[in-house]
Amino acid sequence: GGSIVTLTEKATPDLVDLLVQKNLYSTAISVAFSDPQFYCAEDITALYRQQAEHLYRKGYFAAAMVQYILTIGSLESSHVIFRYLDAPKILLAVKYLESLR
Repeated sequence: GGSIVTLTEKATPDLVDLLVQKNLYSTAISVAFSDPQFYCAEDITALYRQQAEHLYRKGYFAAAMVQYILTIGSLESSHVIFRYLDAPKILLAVKYLESLR
């Protein structure tokens, strides 16, 4: 009564998509970085933005800002600045603006 188990490796894009669906953005970004055949800089920046948006929605504003800073040059700065203009988050907006230099 033995059984045979077959393991198949997923293609990188399928693996990255699965990781994003599970909100495992850091791992998805690492996998994407490891396979430049499938992922260029713009693709990885898009993953940083997705992670930033996810963290922002969860209320982790400082962690989201770290990811937003990694998108400088590909994401409209106004998108980030307007999200952080209310009083409790204004210092994070300043951090972003300083990173624009």
